[in-house]
Amino acid sequence: MNIAQLMKQANQMQKKLNKVQNAFNEKVFDFVSDDGNIQGQMKGNMEIVKLAIDEALLTAENKTKLEDLLVETLNQKRAEIAKQKEEEIGSIAGNVSMPNLF
Repeated sequence: MNIAQLMKQANQMQKKLNKVQNAFNEKVFDFVSDDGNIQGQMKGNMEIVKLAIDEALLTAENKTKLEDLLVETLNQKRAEIAKQKEEEIGSIAGNVSMPNLF
């Protein structure tokens, strides 16, 4: 394989990866706290697009509980999305063969 073919194949792979990454970034994921009091949606790029909090948590006494629950729920979903993104992008990069590279 000559350098021109290798560059063309690398360019095609980059375009495919960019397309998959852009689509993943716009994908919407639902999340719910373990107790169901917080619900919402987050995009693949980690942008929160919807958030609903049970009114019972909206008291001064529950401030710390609410903050902890938000952090836990959002971080858990962020980690799940990051893992799924890594798997999807990795599957594409892993499926591209570069014969005769060395």
